[in-house]
Amino acid sequence: MIFFKIPDRLLSSVFGKLSVGRLALLLGGLLVFMIYWPGLAGAFLFDDAPNITANPALGLFDGSLSSLLEAAGNGVSSPLGRSLSMASFALNLYFTGLDPFYFKLVNLLIHCVNGWLVFLLVRFVWIKAGSVRNTCLLPACVAMIWSLHPINLTAVLFVTQRMTSLAALFLLLALNLYLKGRAAEKPKIRWAAIAFSFLICWPVAVMSKETGLLFPLYLLLCEWYVFGLPKGMVFKRISLAALSIGCILVLWMGFHYWDVLSAGYRYREFDLAQRLLTQLRILWFHLAQIFLPLPDLFSLYHDDFPVSFSLFLPLSTVIALIAWVCLIIYSLRFRQRWPWLLFGVAWFLVSHLLESTILPLELVHEHRNYLASLGPLLVLSALVIPPGKASWMAVPRMTALICFIFFCGLVTGLRADQWGDEYRRSMLEVATHPDSARANYQAAIVFMEKASVTGSLGNPMAFQAINFYLERASELDQNAKAPLIGLIYMACQTNSPANPARLAQLMDRLSSARYTPGDLGVYSKLSQLLVESRLCLDDQEVEYLLSAALENPWLDAKARGMILAVGMDYAFAKMKSIPLALDYANRAVSVDPSNVALRINLVRMLQIAGDQEMARKAYGEISRLKIPAVQRSELFEIGRSLGIDVAPRS
Repeated sequence: MIFFKIPDRLLSSVFGKLSVGRLALLLGGLLVFMIYWPGLAGAFLFDDAPNITANPALGLFDGSLSSLLEAAGNGVSSPLGRSLSMASFALNLYFTGLDPFYFKLVNLLIHCVNGWLVFLLVRFVWIKAGSVRNTCLLPACVAMIWSLHPINLTAVLFVTQRMTSLAALFLLLALNLYLKGRAAEKPKIRWAAIAFSFLICWPVAVMSKETGLLFPLYLLLCEWYVFGLPKGMVFKRISLAALSIGCILVLWMGFHYWDVLSAGYRYREFDLAQRLLTQLRILWFHLAQIFLPLPDLFSLYHDDFPVSFSLFLPLSTVIALIAWVCLIIYSLRFRQRWPWLLFGVAWFLVSHLLESTILPLELVHEHRNYLASLGPLLVLSALVIPPGKASWMAVPRMTALICFIFFCGLVTGLRADQWGDEYRRSMLEVATHPDSARANYQAAIVFMEKASVTGSLGNPMAFQAINFYLERASELDQNAKAPLIGLIYMACQTNSPANPARLAQLMDRLSSARYTPGDLGVYSKLSQLLVESRLCLDDQEVEYLLSAALENPWLDAKARGMILAVGMDYAFAKMKSIPLALDYANRAVSVDPSNVALRINLVRMLQIAGDQEMARKAYGEISRLKIPAVQRSELFEIGRSLGIDVAPRS
């Protein structure tokens, strides 16, 4: 690990001397560490596979800067790549190996630093906004609740969500630097801090995750709350012009990228209007999680959240809309009396602008509240410890807030302990979210793994439990293929009678059910299961299976090419038919010509078939493509075997 030491004089000039606050935050950080510690023993899960455990690009880092840049540029989570987060994963892998403990430990350290930055931000805002009481107590309470709140657990113990916490770190740092610089008396310090926040922290936050793009909106909120907005006709005209330009830019981007946006909804069971309507209810659900953090409300999976099909179906959709309108109007109406209420509401809504509006993302994830929860928690703390004069019933109020802090710590501690053991976590999540297809499928997988280790896979009770969860997952998600493959696998491994109806159901889903990007992992696993004869299917059944999958109208080129690659693997490894395998390889390249891996398959099959001339020609076609770094060494070796010493271009 590489640590950068900043001179204490610079820290003091920027953040001020907080001896008592630093001591309190140190003790608070130790408490956060103790509560989260059991969860560090947990495993990689969910999106950790494509981003970390099954991402060969991370292994490119060999200690040099150029290799680190190569590894950082191979992100798969978004078009921007999130290069800084990927670089941090590569560093983790290089220094600690593929041990989830150390990945989660780094996440926890980032979370503790973020708690400190939350304290500094809230303290500065609270003081500069005119509060003369509780200038250290309230920020400390907000920071402690935020650090211990169970809604932020996934950003710590779900390794991939380092992207969220790392972006939050640089956003919070940028806000602190800007506000301190804005209030500084010396021009050099003022402009240095502001420049650093805009030119360094903001871009780095965006490189961690796209939520960093929200920095200007956070800044506008803090400017209004701390310094107040300028008055006068000039400012109004500038504001109106900026607002108009912003609206035109958003409309233009929406029109220009409408095809890309609408294409994303091909993979979802809801459209854009349904997503926006559902988010009205989801945001209230998140507020319920924040203000009433009961253990049953939290889960890694929330795919059981019902979709709003119209404004009145379900009826709670229109109620949620009315409630949001009333809350916003109320906050605006009393902004002079309770400015922190409007600040908290606006902060929460701004935080959800990217992930809870028009983008075709999944409906619900708790990590989207990592920074968003700060707004509601500030409102809660300000209600209990208001600024100005001593509040009525101050002792009972403070006691209630302390109890809330301890309750958050208790729930987070329980969840961290559960996350420390994947079997226990999965069983508890399926118990509290029985209508979640993902929770049921994950329960089946961990139950299967546990039974395989203990040699009890054929035990009637274990077999019944695994089949129950797989069947339940299949019923809950009518597009899911993996649960049906799991049921066929279980029947094969336990020598149970074959179920033709189940195979027919799998073929039907492969041919007509909606395709999702997650199905790529299913096809990859299917190849391994077929080659290793773990599904007990004959050659004709496999051929029917692949033909059914290729008929699916939802497939894109990448998925179609991967299915054909599965056919190539099976034809070569099991059927021992080189001509059939070569036919599959050619068809795969024809449907997805830009896929380097498929072209490598074709070259290798041509070599095996003994057609060196065609292999060299196919290799030459690869050299005209942009070659991912992880495949360059493999291609170089193939080229040498073909008598070609020139490596393909990068």
